[in-house]
Amino acid sequence: MSMKDVVNAECERTGEPHENLTEVDFRLKYLTKMDVDVLAKLQGVKRIKCSTNMIEKMVPFPDLKNLGILSLGRNSIKKIEGLDNLKNLKQLWISYNVISSLDGLSGLPQLETLYMSNNKISNWDELKKLEHNKNIFDVLFVGNPIYNNLTRNEAQMKVLELVPQITTNAGGKVDGIQATLIQSGGGGEDE
Repeated sequence: MSMKDVVNAECERTGEPHENLTEVDFRLKYLTKMDVDVLAKLQGVKRIKCSTNMIEKMVPFPDLKNLGILSLGRNSIKKIEGLDNLKNLKQLWISYNVISSLDGLSGLPQLETLYMSNNKISNWDELKKLEHNKNIFDVLFVGNPIYNNLTRNEAQMKVLELVPQITTNAGGKVDGIQATLIQSGGGGEDE
């Protein structure tokens, strides 16, 4: 099944034309590639679910002004790319891929949520690339090699150190004590 087939079936099911669809579910369709021509017709789409396929490469997304949530988890994506036209994207769900870098996110000024567990992020410096994403407050990196040899709490503290604006980390709220410890240099004892 292709993306075109899925969209045509959704139009038939809802009675809506391509441009009026607000959500398209491409999950479990055995897709191996994304189709930019099909995506370009989805001008009204607010959410694209494209998880659990066999996609290896992202395409340059067209200017989808209404797209707020993009789900690409459980694929074989190696690199985040082609998202620069998604200026209003608020949530990117891209866990369970093979991504080793956070390049490709700086062009997403409205990004608030990044779920990226179980990828191949092995260098803590990659998280510094999120400094361009001023609105990001919810992240998930559990299951990446950066968590190796650290307790979950130690890893969460490291994420908070590198991305201080977050309020939700690894599915849990960041409490004031954690934030205070990081901002004060991790001490906690009077000098």
